[in-house]
Amino acid sequence: MRLTESLFFLKGKVWHSRHRPVLNSFNYPVTYFVAPLSQLEEFDKGLFFGLNRPALVSLYECDYGARGENSNRHWVADQFTKLGESVPDGEIVLVAMPRFLGYVFNPVSFWLCYDSNEQLMAVVTEVNNTFGETHIYLCGKASGEKIDKNDQLKANKVFHVSPFFSMAGGYRFRFDVDPTSLSISINYHSEEGSLLLTTRLAGPMLVDSRATRISALMHAPLISAVSMLQIYWQAIKLKFKGMPWISKPEAVVPNVSATERFAKTEV
Repeated sequence: MRLTESLFFLKGKVWHSRHRPVLNSFNYPVTYFVAPLSQLEEFDKGLFFGLNRPALVSLYECDYGARGENSNRHWVADQFTKLGESVPDGEIVLVAMPRFLGYVFNPVSFWLCYDSNEQLMAVVTEVNNTFGETHIYLCGKASGEKIDKNDQLKANKVFHVSPFFSMAGGYRFRFDVDPTSLSISINYHSEEGSLLLTTRLAGPMLVDSRATRISALMHAPLISAVSMLQIYWQAIKLKFKGMPWISKPEAVVPNVSATERFAKTEV
């Protein structure tokens, strides 16, 4: 089964590790859905899984991308247009958390953009902070070739997420995705190149079936709420460890930036 042909569930974990100026690590379980936009209607099955309707586990298209103001496929294309680029000509696969009992918190969602030959060419990384703001990092290779699991895609940091890090430095993105497993890393480095933070989303991919939906129901309850509580608890711990609090700067306009392929300058 190809990733662009079916709905999948990711039964995984998120890892956070701060390396400087103090050490702090934690992880928590997550259940993400991985869905080609052409297959979203397959999510809407039975009493427990709903598409744009209340259910125990529900997917609302207004939680991501265009937020219901336009089609999400057009929204993805718009992110490329803002930087004078063209969206790849294949399927778009959304990787994000659904709502559980009506609640959702998506720190980051990914729109995997394939070409007509099923090659991963770009990733629209949609980052949300706890202030209700969103920024898009458009990730692609400088050569214009497909994204390989060993590629490190660099982008300047331009979006405030944590009150314990400044806006200096940059990210290095890595994407390793296939129909059996997913691993996405976003590592934060200082301007001098020192590693400050490593984050990773990873786990096995389960193709949509009755058994995997039951597994998702058993794994997923209250995960979004637990994720939010984990973030606040870690903030309290960091404050007690003496980390200075950095006030939120004004949001960057426009809210889309890019890795070196699309930025057209060295990053």
